Amino acid sequence: MPRQYPTGFRDEMVRRTLAGEPVPTVCSDTGIPEQTLHRWKHQALVDVGLSEGIDSTESAALRAAHKRIRSLEKELQLVKDASEIYDSLAGGGPKRRQAVAVDVVSRGHAARSATRLFACFFGRKLNYFSRH
Repeated sequence: MPRQYPTGFRDEMVRRTLAGEPVPTVCSDTGIPEQTLHRWKHQALVDVGLSEGIDSTESAALRAAHKRIRSLEKELQLVKDASEIYDSLAGGGPKRRQAVAVDVVSRGHAARSATRLFACFFGRKLNYFSRH
């Protein structure tokens, strides 16, 4: 995982490069990779409107939107899998719900998600996973 630098530190390094200090000098003083400092500098120029690109606030919103989309896609797949399994099983009652839940979890979905799904479908929580 890439190293995380505090925002204030980033801003100070960008300020130094924009003030005319060469990037290699700043990098050798601080140990920051040159590519990282160039990326920070470019993003700072985009944020103030001096360069083309997506500014930091839009970028954060896009990341949040993509995260939400991934979450909704996983939830939709969970519902599709549960519906497919439920339709394939004969009979009804608690044993059927339990079998569907176990099969949903075996397909890689989280037990907590399966429990929430069944709370929505049947109006009560399925306690199978708390016992096993």
